[in-house]
Amino acid sequence: MTKGGRDRRSHRHPEYRSAPRRPLVLLANDLDKPSNAGGILRTAEAFMVERVLFDRPEPETAGAMGAEHWQPVAWAVDPIAVLAHYKSRGYLAVGLEQCGSALPIQDFSFPERVILVVGSEMFGVSDGVLELMDALVYIPQAGLVKSLNVATAAGIAMYEYARQRWLTGFIQPARHLAPTCASVRVVREDS
Repeated sequence: MTKGGRDRRSHRHPEYRSAPRRPLVLLANDLDKPSNAGGILRTAEAFMVERVLFDRPEPETAGAMGAEHWQPVAWAVDPIAVLAHYKSRGYLAVGLEQCGSALPIQDFSFPERVILVVGSEMFGVSDGVLELMDALVYIPQAGLVKSLNVATAAGIAMYEYARQRWLTGFIQPARHLAPTCASVRVVREDS
């Protein structure tokens, strides 16, 4: 829905809206930049994530490129209640956090049902939420900067889940390929 209460795209792509989504839920804990929320929504939509949950009120979702119209999302949720709800439904709570007990993400075997938790860029996942995690993973990095942008890190984690659970053998539908290929072609007049 748009802030005005009416989704101007609700009539479009009914078959896409009813397509099954993957049992990956992403909980963004204490995210403070709208561009990060937009980036997370855009990536979640690309990987058919079941739902994205934010514990902050809805900001302007800069960078979402319209994904907020297709990706199921909820704002201003209680993270503790959300975790209890999904864990009671058999979802494993996995925190993306740099700490001594975390596993490198490529060494972690994602189960089918996951609630993935990402935190703020400055402070990570909050202590109260971190205590409820069933597992912790981190993204190994070789550079001097010790962390990634949260939307980038969430995107890598969503990709790793998809790679392990369903992406092998996936053939991208032509509807995604044709417009992009045509739009990047540049014809030089001097050739």
